Amino acid sequence: MATAQDFLYWYRRYKVRAQDMTDFQQAMANQARGLGEGAYQSAVLTGLEVSAVGMVLSATPGVCVGPSGYLGVTTSIKSATATAPTGSFPVRSILVARPLLVNNTPITRPTSPFETVSLKQTQDTQLVVIQGVASATPDYPAKAANDVILAGLKIVPGQTTFATEDFDYEVRETVGKNG
Repeated sequence: MATAQDFLYWYRRYKVRAQDMTDFQQAMANQARGLGEGAYQSAVLTGLEVSAVGMVLSATPGVCVGPSGYLGVTTSIKSATATAPTGSFPVRSILVARPLLVNNTPITRPTSPFETVSLKQTQDTQLVVIQGVASATPDYPAKAANDVILAGLKIVPGQTTFATEDFDYEVRETVGKNG
């Protein structure tokens, strides 16, 4: 009959450190990410259609892959709010899907009883508006690592709602466009 101590220290019998197990798990995740990056680079694979009500932007459920191979999957409608610039110059912004890692099920670390770690980590997606700089000739801002561009936004001072012509889908990252 195995005791709790046998399970906590099983890796000592096989000369495997706890860090080795963590490194192995990370290498397996990185392998899948690398395959995604090599196949698609940064792209919307399906869904994530953008719409707006006022200044609130929404994206339908969908799948995308970021430049580091992070797979962004969302099964619900996500939203973000854009703001109009102050002053007299327009701004160009981008709406991006950004991976969001969520830590679930906190437990006591088996090798350190005074430390809490997450048993599970799930990956979600959030919508983020990256605001550009107001200018007479505005440019789109740079995206952050692992972001996938869903649409470009043309926003003028005092704007309170989006029209069809305010969306620029030429900057949307899609399969084949970036690779």
